[in-house]
Amino acid sequence: MPNNFNQMKQMAMKNFSNVSSIAPGVMPGVKWDDMLDVTCECGGNQFVACSAVKFASPLQAKANIPTLVQLPVGFQCAKCGMVNSFNKEIMEKVMPKGSNVGSMSEGGDA
Repeated sequence: MPNNFNQMKQMAMKNFSNVSSIAPGVMPGVKWDDMLDVTCECGGNQFVACSAVKFASPLQAKANIPTLVQLPVGFQCAKCGMVNSFNKEIMEKVMPKGSNVGSMSEGGDA
């Protein structure tokens, strides 16, 4: 049983020849190690996806049944707890000069 993030990552990546198998927004043939690492201001590099959640009553929901509505708000750093949105402006600061950050979807949030 893996006991840290790197061991879990290695086990997960053994099952995929490239990241495209698990990340539809990545071009075929791009490998995990070919991409840039993302780090928090504290230096942490492990994140948990965070969402705001609201309850929609049957009168507000399309299916006329009570529904939980999820809105992704960012990624919480496992080291310091800060919620990072990783929007387009932040990505422009960390991407190497000449990278095509402008191709990110408008809004750019996570």
